[in-house]
Amino acid sequence: MNRKNLKNVIGCSLAICLITANCASSVVFAEKGTNKQQIQTETSITEKIQLDNGITLNSKEMGQGDATIVFDTGYGNSLDNFSYIQGQLSKIAKTLTYDRAGLGESSDTGNMAPLSKSDRETLIYGGVIDYNEDDFNGTTKTAKDKAVNLYKLLQAKKLPEPYILVTHSLGGHTAIEFAKMYKEKVKGIVFIDSTGRSANGQMYEFFETFVPGMGDEQLSVYNKQDGTLDEVLMGENQVKHDNNALRNIPLLYIECDPYAMAQGAMGDAFAKLKVKQIDDILSMSDYTKHVQIKGATHQVHTDKPEETLAYITEFINSIKK
Repeated sequence: MNRKNLKNVIGCSLAICLITANCASSVVFAEKGTNKQQIQTETSITEKIQLDNGITLNSKEMGQGDATIVFDTGYGNSLDNFSYIQGQLSKIAKTLTYDRAGLGESSDTGNMAPLSKSDRETLIYGGVIDYNEDDFNGTTKTAKDKAVNLYKLLQAKKLPEPYILVTHSLGGHTAIEFAKMYKEKVKGIVFIDSTGRSANGQMYEFFETFVPGMGDEQLSVYNKQDGTLDEVLMGENQVKHDNNALRNIPLLYIECDPYAMAQGAMGDAFAKLKVKQIDDILSMSDYTKHVQIKGATHQVHTDKPEETLAYITEFINSIKK
């Protein structure tokens, strides 16, 4: 297997998407005396809202309803990554996509201070470290920071509760942190090929087994824009301290096809690793469902949009009952 295919495996397993979407250009008008800019069409409202911590987040709101479907994209992706799914689900509910701080049309923020060498190694190899929850208030880019800012955005926009979170890739960690803080407001979570809670260390060992040296390349893909390696590792650490918060929240995991990413002995090992990571995520709840979409790579919802939409719609209808 060549390195191009190996990078695809990294994307599927770590839930890292390095594809960035260009935002469509539009005429934007500023509301004088307010902190928001807004574009409105017949079907959607795109606006930039300044949060109380000074960060400005760009978002797109569509549909109507008494609950809100909230989308969180994979690593490095802007809100347009969910355009089709949002457009379809907005026919049955209020929906929201947004750009995290540092992405798309949102403003940037800082990054956390580097971890010590010993803490970084502990987290890479699947361990946990102590941390202060209060240190992550939305001004850096760990999973908790992202969840804090998402909640601030939802509150600023006064969108109806409860929330149904639809997440892709590393966005799954944001959803877990969101549920830890606001579980009474979360009706359900859809994980689309989401990152395992110990993915970096597990994938490091996986690649070193098959292609020595590839493990280090895998760890080098992170950047300051959507979170450094240390911020992603701290996010893994945060979601391992799940506090049993998701126990009564229904979860749906939509998996890619591992054999669309790797074949032979490597594909077999990758498939087993995926099962391990998914089982760990679903272990957080007593109400779960796991489906796999054949032929789909890590970008499940753009590779197989109709199948993905059908599973999400079925899940939403089931938790409404």
